[in-house]
Amino acid sequence: MTASAPGLDACPPGPSRPSERGSGTAVGLGLAAVGLVLFVVVVAVLAAAAAQARAQTGADLGALSGALTLQSGGDVCSAAARAAQGSGAELRSCVVEGEDVIVEASSAIGGGVAGKMASAVAGGAGIASARAGPVR
Repeated sequence: MTASAPGLDACPPGPSRPSERGSGTAVGLGLAAVGLVLFVVVVAVLAAAAAQARAQTGADLGALSGALTLQSGGDVCSAAARAAQGSGAELRSCVVEGEDVIVEASSAIGGGVAGKMASAVAGGAGIASARAGPVR
């Protein structure tokens, strides 16, 4: 027989005491689900930011290329479109105002679950505009 300290009697096992067996698994699965959702959200934000950056780069390069072509007398909007496509964007509009070229470009957001979430939030594509011309 073992002796125990007074007042520290062991609780007898029985039906009145609920088992905690498996609760760690439930907590672990819950944390994994939260982590997965956060990961998808972060990837969606990064996909939207990357599309916006591609669109801005395409618009900038398109406007610069168009302005240089305008000064040399070539087809402004064709040059702008080639420059935008070279950076992964698509030319949406090209306007010549005097000696300035105003370009708008877009870039699609990638596919997958994160891409679809980013498309829903950002409207389907990154869109940017740029203006280039001589210094005034």
